Amino acid sequence: DAEAAEAIARFREYATFHKIAAVNFPDGLVLSVDAASDFLTPRTTPEAAAEVSSAAFLLDQPYLRWAFELPGDGKIVFVGRAGTAVVVFDDGGSVHVIDTVTGKLAWREHYG
Repeated sequence: DAEAAEAIARFREYATFHKIAAVNFPDGLVLSVDAASDFLTPRTTPEAAAEVSSAAFLLDQPYLRWAFELPGDGKIVFVGRAGTAVVVFDDGGSVHVIDTVTGKLAWREHYG
């Protein structure tokens, strides 16, 4: 959808401007900016390939439900999940809680 495409474009622009080549996830996964963008881009599947065996269906049609951007030039240092919330700690000493259903910021507090 248009909102997801816009978020991916902003992500690419930000990565280019800040010379970021890869995205490092808390679990150790590392994706290049191109691979991360490509992973989030919706795809159409030919009908011949519609029959999926094993767990490939999990990656067949990924889509971006929502995105969260830190204010300014902040960097995420930790991400955790607590029930229906994602807790994000940034390098500026702030904690952000995002509702996983809506993608909206539930609250933010600065502790640094």
